[in-house]
Amino acid sequence: MGPVTLHGVLRRKSGAEGVNLIFLQRIYHKNIYDTNRNCEVTTDVRHDGSEPLIDVMFADGDRLIMKGANLTAVEMLTALSSRCNAKEQKAEQKSKKKNP
Repeated sequence: MGPVTLHGVLRRKSGAEGVNLIFLQRIYHKNIYDTNRNCEVTTDVRHDGSEPLIDVMFADGDRLIMKGANLTAVEMLTALSSRCNAKEQKAEQKSKKKNP
């Protein structure tokens, strides 16, 4: 998988910041990080009362935006995993077409 940028915006007043924090902690765990050194994780803590979110930017320009108020950390991890698996399968299919 190519480079992935995960940007978590934690906003304190909404009550859902804990979900985003759990998600970011799981993603940035050493065992996960060691499997993809191209993954960049940044956080932005805001106190403006707006909705917390996780914004994932893939190397191909595709984005996955997950709103912490509507999802659990497990649902976010599952969504990210599904998107990554789909991208890997697509890359493998392209590779097979180029090198039959």
